[in-house]
Amino acid sequence: MREAAEKLILDTFEMHSREDIIAHNIKREFDKQYEPQCWNVIVGKNFGSRVVNKTKCYMFATYNNDETAILMWKS
Repeated sequence: MREAAEKLILDTFEMHSREDIIAHNIKREFDKQYEPQCWNVIVGKNFGSRVVNKTKCYMFATYNNDETAILMWKS
């Protein structure tokens, strides 16, 4: 699942520049592949969070030399 997320993140950032569209596309694809309508995605440059997630269903990544962060979790 982590490898699929990494590939999806890279592919989505190559196709889009708006953070809301990137987050929407990542969520849509993960909902298709891993139990629909359970995934949450935040994409941005500056945000805080506190989430409750399902075990082994949480990922925090950065893109473009730590310029943009991606937070994904399944609730």
